[in-house]
Formats: sequence, structure tokens, C-alpha cells
Amino acid sequence: MELFGDLERLIDDIYPYRWLVAVLAALSLVLFATLAYRYGWHAALWRRKRLTALIAVPTLILVIPLSYYLLSPIWTRTTIVEESPLTVAARNNAVPGVPALQATPTLPSAAPTNTQPAATQTQQATDVPSTVETSDPVPTIEPTQESAVELTIEPEAEPTPDPTVEAVAEPTLEPAPEPEPEPTVEPTLEVFTPRLVSSGPLTGADEFHFAEGTVQLIETEPGIYVVRLESFSVRNGPDLFVYLTESPDEITDSSINLGDLRATDGSINYSVPPGTDISQYQGVVIWCRAFSVFFGSAPLIGS
Repeated sequence: MELFGDLERLIDDIYPYRWLVAVLAALSLVLFATLAYRYGWHAALWRRKRLTALIAVPTLILVIPLSYYLLSPIWTRTTIVEESPLTVAARNNAVPGVPALQATPTLPSAAPTNTQPAATQTQQATDVPSTVETSDPVPTIEPTQESAVELTIEPEAEPTPDPTVEAVAEPTLEPAPEPEPEPTVEPTLEVFTPRLVSSGPLTGADEFHFAEGTVQLIETEPGIYVVRLESFSVRNGPDLFVYLTESPDEITDSSINLGDLRATDGSINYSVPPGTDISQYQGVVIWCRAFSVFFGSAPLIGS
């Protein structure tokens, strides 16, 4: 496979001159056909049909599938659009970039409590006269025929109660109200919000292996991370994979294979294996594993 890698790198070098190369290739093909016809090469091949078939058929069986495998990705395009964890957080009324929100319960306001018994409260009383004034009838002396004068004394009248004066009720002692129970305070709840840890622009390895878009490293849960290719587009190729790397410039034994490149365009999430020390990785690479060729890379820069 290293031979095909060298061939692909050769294509990288001549790709900027592709139109000139295409014109020269077409002229060469026409010249070869002209010479073959003039020297009768086609007649010689026709006379040796069996030998020609033994050479041509295996060659076509090998070349056609291999050519399709190598060349078809160049014009084959696919698109996948997956939702960002940050968008999900925003839809759930979370604030991206804030690690935690605190939910504190509201304490109900306590009703005022009467701490004094009713017997101590000031009572309003109506003044009641201590005595009731009455008038005694004046004894009258009636003249009689006799010289003796008889004095008549009327019995003392009972005092008449005044209807405007109301009786004052005796104050009664009411039991003191029981104290209300204090409200229960719920413990503070910590709510984790997905946050953007780092990001960087995605660029191609060369003019032929173009790439564009943004790579994001998102923490979706404490210690759980996702690498997201955001609004990206890359040159298609055979056996492409996405790697989390210590540097955006190379693939090493410590690089983590996140999976195959599932599309050439769109937005895709790749889960990082749990327990990965993110601080050790500073780049993301799109790599052709079969031919050991870079297709695109991005640095991860802290937000």
C-alpha cells in the first residue's frame, strides 16, 4: 500500500497543474493511437486473439475495481448533519460555558405570631356610672279638718337601669397559639451544562486534499468529551479515519482512532473514549490509513 501512498503524493504534486497535464495526456493518447494504426499494431493483436485475451482480461479484472476504489471517492459526496450538544443545552434553557447552575428553593414567608395572651391585651371598656342618681318624692302634707297633720312617705323607688349602658363582659384567657414549624430547606442542586473546551479551524493537507470547517472539543458530562466536526467539507478518499492526536501535524502510536469519516460534508459528533486525558491531545487529523496520507487537520485551542 505504500506504493499507492507514493502515487497519491505524486498526484498531490501535479494537481496544481492538472489542466496542463490533462491536455498533454489527451495529446499523447491521440499520438499513440495514430502510431499504432500506422504500424499495424492493431492487426497484430487481432491475429493473436488468444494471447491478447489472456493478457487483457486479467488486466481489466484487476484495474477496473482498483480504479473504482481509488478514484470514485474523488467525485462521491455524502452529507450527515448531527445536532450539537451545545444546541441541546441551549434548547433546555442552559447557558453554554457555565459549568453549573444552582437551584435554591424559595422560603415561604412566616405569618406573624401573636406571642401575648389575650388576657394581657388592652380592653376597651365603656364607662359605667358607679351610682345611679334617683330622686325621692317630696312628702306632701294634705290639710285635714283636724289640726293634726299626717305625714305620708312614699316607698323608695328601685333604680331604673339605663338601656344605653351595656354590660361589660369579663375578659377570658385564650391559650397561646402553637409555634408554626420552620420550613424545610432543600439541598442545593448542581446542574452540569455542556461546555466548549477548545476548538480550531480545519484545513487541508494540500490543494488536492482540501478541507474546511471547524473542529470542536465539547465536554457533555463531567469527564465525558465529544469531538465535533462543525460545518465541514473535505476531499473524499479511501479508508479515511478521524484521529485525536497529540499534535495536528502527525500521527503517533498514542493517537486515538475515533472512527471512520462517515461523510464528506455536514456536522458529525465523535465520542472520545472515557478516561482519556484530554490535556495530552492538541489536534484532530483526518487520515487515509491505507495509504498513510493526510487529508486534513485542526489544532485544538482552549476557549
